[in-house]
Amino acid sequence: MMRCGKGSATAIGICHHRLREGLIGVNCESCNSETRPNKVRKQHWHQGKRYIVENVDAEVCTECGERYYHATTLDAIDKLLAGDHAVKEVLSVEVVCV
Repeated sequence: MMRCGKGSATAIGICHHRLREGLIGVNCESCNSETRPNKVRKQHWHQGKRYIVENVDAEVCTECGERYYHATTLDAIDKLLAGDHAVKEVLSVEVVCV
């Protein structure tokens, strides 16, 4: 768990205050490279079900591809999935044990 300059804890390594203020170019926690804002496809679990959500705002590392999400973005996804929402496609996924 890291702390940002304003004292808030963050599990993903990027201060949510800096993200909310629109500051980009923060460093990736995995490889220390710069991140850039991008729209991504995110796999997301909500109430025991797995969803794929498209066009999600994220900070993406330019080197390793690590993704960082604003807490407000994750909350918005949970709220969307909790209510009625449009479904683009339904997929079948195999679960394999090794």
